[in-house]
Amino acid sequence: MLGLSAGADGAKSQATPQIQSLLSQVKELERQIAALREAKAEPSPAATSTAAATTTPAVEPEPQPPSPPTVSHSIILSGGDTKRFAESVKLGDITLTNDSTSTVVLYQLTAKMEEAMNAPNSRGATFKLLLRNGTTTYDTLLSSRDVAIRSRVADPGNYNIQLVYPYAGISLSPGESKTLSFWVELLIGPFYGGELKFIVTAVSSSNPELPVAGTVTLILREP
Repeated sequence: MLGLSAGADGAKSQATPQIQSLLSQVKELERQIAALREAKAEPSPAATSTAAATTTPAVEPEPQPPSPPTVSHSIILSGGDTKRFAESVKLGDITLTNDSTSTVVLYQLTAKMEEAMNAPNSRGATFKLLLRNGTTTYDTLLSSRDVAIRSRVADPGNYNIQLVYPYAGISLSPGESKTLSFWVELLIGPFYGGELKFIVTAVSSSNPELPVAGTVTLILREP
């Protein structure tokens, strides 16, 4: 019996260090589990930084370029004026615009002259119609035409009508505009009434397929 008793005490004494070691390992595992739980509860700086870095910034739409100007592919006439009669006078200005995509040369203008003057001394007389490349007498003279006034007075409410063709001989680049001026010289007075009218309706150019848009009317009138 003593031998058996002695054998049980020896086994218990050997098992005690092992139990203590296991308890220590269990405590260490519990500590590690608690640390892992705390780490899960708080987001790491790296994760926060990554989320911020991957945030897509707001993209503003790019501004659209302005629409190109509409091209009518025509020569545009604009202008007009009305003045009193005088023996030498500027009729007025006309502006020609090349609204096409190629350079054109303007050869001559077509103007319809409508005359209904009460000016006896002008009947059968000739005056000069001038066209200048600009708006003043200092600008280049493009053409000078002799125009004869009919001897017969126009019927009341009607006009004596004839066509005149002033030469221009200028070129216009795409989109370019030029202003020319019409002048009358040697028109004989006195003028008691009526009017002398020039209506520019056509332009002959180096591109015969290019239409002309618009008309210009220049009028001398008394009173």
